[in-house]
Amino acid sequence: MDPGRDRDGEPSGVRRAAERDVPPGGTEADESVTNPSDDVRVRRVGNPPPVPDVVEWRCPHCAMHHPRNSPPCSRCGNPTLERVAVVLDPPEETVGLRARALAAGRAAVPIAGLMLAVVGGAVVLYGGLAGTNTQAYVASGELPPSARILVVAGVAVLAVGAFLLFAGTRQPREPL
Repeated sequence: MDPGRDRDGEPSGVRRAAERDVPPGGTEADESVTNPSDDVRVRRVGNPPPVPDVVEWRCPHCAMHHPRNSPPCSRCGNPTLERVAVVLDPPEETVGLRARALAAGRAAVPIAGLMLAVVGGAVVLYGGLAGTNTQAYVASGELPPSARILVVAGVAVLAVGAFLLFAGTRQPREPL
């Protein structure tokens, strides 16, 4: 039997091309490569496994780590130690767009809280100063109602600003 022909005597590529409605010229992908891992042009997609940078030794009995292979184990006396690969620089995790937006939003919360606290303090200061400069304060010794409203509003804005300032710096709880 001729190596380039199948059992019926036809060229092997013609029959396969006719079965798939492909012209014998071969407009489909190169059929000579049967296994993609054998092709040097194919590159694997994804992250390669991490390369161990340092080797440590661990006792299989008590799991104590040792910097060098010097049996027996100093904790339990086991005569053998197992080799453990330690990766010094683990690959960084890819962060999606949503996670980056949440991180940026979390970073902006303390700044907004600081600005609100400054504005609240300024309103309290202005309300107190403006209220004490009036004739009614001098005569009665009490702040007028408009100055009280400014002071109360300033304290409220100051409290909200302080909450945002310190709430934005807390770490979120880990899910259980």
